[in-house]
Amino acid sequence: MRFKNRYIAFQLISDPCEPRCVNEGLNMAAVTGSIKKSLQTNFGDMTAGLGANLTLKYFSPMTGVGILRVPREIYKECWAAMSLVQYISSEGGKTPCILSVFHVSGTIKQSQINTAEHSRREIAALQSTLQLSDVKTKSLLSQSEKTIMSLSI
Repeated sequence: MRFKNRYIAFQLISDPCEPRCVNEGLNMAAVTGSIKKSLQTNFGDMTAGLGANLTLKYFSPMTGVGILRVPREIYKECWAAMSLVQYISSEGGKTPCILSVFHVSGTIKQSQINTAEHSRREIAALQSTLQLSDVKTKSLLSQSEKTIMSLSI
């Protein structure tokens, strides 16, 4: 029997007052560590042990969009723990943030489709906020879509 997983698509909002703020100092390890720490703090050692194999499949610091693979048995606890994260600890210090879940799926394919669509909307919003050139925007879109769709289980 195989282990069944859920894929949680989320957006990291690093400045709640300014949702379109880009924080490129964040990395996958820092985000995963903060989620695991929140899981342990809020749900105890048993749930943290079940969540030991959480995997961040994709994360873009530019858009703040990511996909987290979690065991099916504790996906609700992981969702709650993500909502309770208040900051991400990285090399640059603590970054206050909010993790907002926008999709939960049983397959990576459906999660990829929804994440790519959400990422497109975020890049379009970033283009107007940060005055990105059309070339830069197209480059970000193609790179983001290519990376998201190339994810494997």
